[in-house]
Amino acid sequence: MRGQMRQIEARLRRVRQQLGQERLRHLPEALRQHAATGQVPVDPLAAAYVRLNASAIEAMNASVAESDHEAACQEYEAALDDWRRTLRGQ
Repeated sequence: MRGQMRQIEARLRRVRQQLGQERLRHLPEALRQHAATGQVPVDPLAAAYVRLNASAIEAMNASVAESDHEAACQEYEAALDDWRRTLRGQ
């Protein structure tokens, strides 16, 4: 019984990995298009990644400039949560 459960769990992990890889497959091209056009990608995963990176840069800039660092960090945390939810497909 335990052996079967481990096999099932291993299969589920492989399926999740394959789904994740499939979802991330288009990310590099979407990011290249974003770099070329400046437009946020239509793909939700790529858009979440772009927002995550933009908020990270803002948080770094705010920490150096000593401006509203706390707000920038909160925006980054929100973007990180959005990225994680989008990765999970929620």
